[in-house]
Amino acid sequence: MRIVVFTDPHIEEKSIEELGKFFDNLIEIPADVCVCIGDYYDKKRPTVNEIKYGTLWASWLKNTFSDVYFIKGNHDEISNELSSIDYLNNLGIHVVPELVLDNIGFFHCMTEKSNMAFSTVVPNASKWEKHLKDFDKYTLTFLGHQHSFQEVGEKVYHLGSCRYIDFGEVNDEHKYVALINSKSNELEFLENDDILPMKEVSTIKALEDIDRKTKTRYLFTSFDQFKKEINKVSELSKEFAIFKTKLNFKEEPKEKKVEVENINLNSIIKKWLEDIDDNDVKKELKTEFEKANI
Repeated sequence: MRIVVFTDPHIEEKSIEELGKFFDNLIEIPADVCVCIGDYYDKKRPTVNEIKYGTLWASWLKNTFSDVYFIKGNHDEISNELSSIDYLNNLGIHVVPELVLDNIGFFHCMTEKSNMAFSTVVPNASKWEKHLKDFDKYTLTFLGHQHSFQEVGEKVYHLGSCRYIDFGEVNDEHKYVALINSKSNELEFLENDDILPMKEVSTIKALEDIDRKTKTRYLFTSFDQFKKEINKVSELSKEFAIFKTKLNFKEEPKEKKVEVENINLNSIIKKWLEDIDDNDVKKELKTEFEKANI
């Protein structure tokens, strides 16, 4: 039996075009069974448009593969008894909390050896945790939840999200689906080529050179750089598919005072923000300044 596996698509409005191409490619993979290891939708209560496309793509999978299994992830769960993907049972898709096929395990969880370890960010986090030893009895184990690929232990893998979700993944070279032959235990990790790439840069030249169909984050490394470049960055940001900024600097020590009387760093920042026309960039920068305690 050949099993194709993907995880964490996090369907949301802004990802519909990108995920449409992903599912186009997924149904071309020669396999008998398809498994999604959780977080099919990004929100517990998806929008009408998200449900429309999520249902369409799920029906593609059901019409392509002999069996399709969707594991409930933390983003799918509404309560202990209800999830946002339960209705997909009506399409003939098996919606389950976890799965074992031919002694191959599929779970939406972290382990003590995961790069994100036992994350406390997720509500009710302990529900999404297992110890590595729990998988000793399986020939292979595949985990969702963590968005970056990782070989967690011997024959235990975090497959990683099938597309770039957030900038914690900016250093991931590739995104994957797995293809398994359950009889021979032959395993392939297939690169997802037709998704939007993700990059982080910190110079205007590098920003200008990036393909505009890229999820991009601009890193400000000093307040001086921020003052000089914010207007240009704000202008260029409008051209990108997804654009974020990050302030990677702290307020100067108090002994290094601005030489102009009655002007402090906060007032300078406030003035700069007022001059930015792009409201999305302005909102993002305000958030970043708050995070940096500036």
